[in-house]
Amino acid sequence: MRNILLTVESLEFGEILTVENFSGFPLLQGYSEEEICYVILRLDEAEYFPENSVIKLLNGTRFTITSLTWDGHQFLDCIRDEEVWEKTRRKSSKFGSTPVKILAEIAMSIIRSGVGLPF
Repeated sequence: MRNILLTVESLEFGEILTVENFSGFPLLQGYSEEEICYVILRLDEAEYFPENSVIKLLNGTRFTITSLTWDGHQFLDCIRDEEVWEKTRRKSSKFGSTPVKILAEIAMSIIRSGVGLPF
């Protein structure tokens, strides 16, 4: 999830992330098409990509992602730091699967605690 968001954020103007080219991006190498599509669908449901960036078809998923939405950038800012991301992953791993919005809340609580703010 984090690697997809970091990849999208790093796209140059006019560059597009698609199902056909995702393996050409260093942070996404080693992931299968199924894994990438699943995570992209979840991030799209959370509205982290602009409208109509992801299309669900009967024979698979098609995506042409060029940028993140405001919410996508906000979530990425919460999990950008490797230490915060690892702590977030550890806390959420207790539950098997965790909704994206909850991951954002966990990361935010870690950040708030790290700078001495109340939860």
